[in-house]
Amino acid sequence: IQTSAGLQIQTILSGTTPTDVATFPMGPNTPSATFAIAGTFSGTITFEASLDGQTWWTLGLTKVSDGTTVSTTTGTGLFALTNTGFAAVRARCSTYASGSITVTLGTGLW
Repeated sequence: IQTSAGLQIQTILSGTTPTDVATFPMGPNTPSATFAIAGTFSGTITFEASLDGQTWWTLGLTKVSDGTTVSTTTGTGLFALTNTGFAAVRARCSTYASGSITVTLGTGLW
């Protein structure tokens, strides 16, 4: 889904398994992106990237609020990355207890 501002948005719905993902394609004209994690939830989101859309690797993002590099989050916030050639990025629910998580991705353009 795209918002009126052109942002991609996906919701990782409430569920009982930690397998839900929000996957976003990254084009060659996408030099940067920022994940916005929102909602009320108990769980862990793991950030990952793929060069081919098949194999996924853990990705370090910059937590905008304090500048630290993280590969997971258990809370809401903004998380920025530089695209160094990724075909896609995703936010994967790696552990889940309860709630609903909304993942939005804003991308920079050349």
